[in-house]
Amino acid sequence: MKTIFTIVATVATVSSFAQDVKFGKLSKQDFEKTKSSIQADAPAEVLYADGNYKVTFNTSQGGVEQTKKVFL
Repeated sequence: MKTIFTIVATVATVSSFAQDVKFGKLSKQDFEKTKSSIQADAPAEVLYADGNYKVTFNTSQGGVEQTKKVFL
């Protein structure tokens, strides 16, 4: 009984940390743009951006550190 509970708890924990990455659909028009619709003189335009945060507890310095990663 303990083995089944351990397996179920492990699967539930692992699946709760899984991330679903959903990318938007790109059309042919996105590649044919000659200027940005947001800012006309922009050299580039970001079509998709994603990010995540990591919180680290530092016991030696008694503080918390937060790191943000952005994927463009």
